[in-house]
Amino acid sequence: MRARAVGSLIWTTFTGTTKLVTRLYLALRHCRNIVKKGKKVFYNSLIESGLPRSLANDIARTYAQSGLELLKVRRIIRIARDAADF
Repeated sequence: MRARAVGSLIWTTFTGTTKLVTRLYLALRHCRNIVKKGKKVFYNSLIESGLPRSLANDIARTYAQSGLELLKVRRIIRIARDAADF
């Protein structure tokens, strides 16, 4: 293989990986924002229903905690690794 082809291959791999990681990061950030907004809407609806603020905050935090836990990078890697074992 010629040196120029190897350099082109390395450059393509590097830029492709960078694009993929950037898009994944932006998608995860977007999803986290959606979960946080959902938590806020859920909290406000609990308050409107007549729940005390402290109880509504605990319930809304628990509601959002599972979504945020799934969106952690290490959790995603663990899920992918477990799926590859099958």
